[in-house]
Amino acid sequence: MGWKISDKPTVDPKDTDLALIEQDGNTRNTTWAKLKAFFLGTATLTTTDQTIKGAINEVKALTDANVASLSDSANKIAQLSNPNL
Repeated sequence: MGWKISDKPTVDPKDTDLALIEQDGNTRNTTWAKLKAFFLGTATLTTTDQTIKGAINEVKALTDANVASLSDSANKIAQLSNPNL
């Protein structure tokens, strides 16, 4: 019952390009600019790469680094709380 984007872009879509979204057999047209505004809302992402794919890759790299750092911290906390040490 969710929404899905019918076409997978093979190149970076421009904000004015149409995107077809489908829900329960109903297809609607929108633009990539409207989709980005909906998903990002008021969030501001500052990336050096202004293409969609480049920005996503940059954010993913930052997220992966933060997850690794959190995992490292969790391991250290687990070691500190180990009564056998």
